[in-house]
Amino acid sequence: MNNATIDSNGIVRVNTRANTSAAVELETHYYVFPPPSSGFRNGTDTDNRWYGIGPFVSAQPGSSQIIEAVGAGIMLGFRRPKNTQPTGFGLGIGYEAIPAQVLGSEFVNGKPAPVGPTGQPIPIRYETEDKGALLVILSVTF
Repeated sequence: MNNATIDSNGIVRVNTRANTSAAVELETHYYVFPPPSSGFRNGTDTDNRWYGIGPFVSAQPGSSQIIEAVGAGIMLGFRRPKNTQPTGFGLGIGYEAIPAQVLGSEFVNGKPAPVGPTGQPIPIRYETEDKGALLVILSVTF
């Protein structure tokens, strides 16, 4: 919600709302399972793992703030055969924390505004709360 007013009858009216939409995310991940072979760890063999599972974190850059939302979750990645394009891809699922402006708890859209000691409606107060969402990430390696 971006804007609200109190009309001439003392009723709270929300004028504009913000909608959630698809966005570009900056993301990083690390595959921790399966662990590499001992031959790869000591440098005598190549890494022949064709999949991986691990955590990811993401951030959504914004226009009015440097970071508008952050997310985290689990990613499953696959490596394609050598000399193919793209060389790999990952699919992640997680949670994105999205701070949003909402009416203060004493204000309800379409209901009378609370009154102050003078008998007049008090000014609208806003709060920020988490309006989290399901986060789905596709990561492609070229």
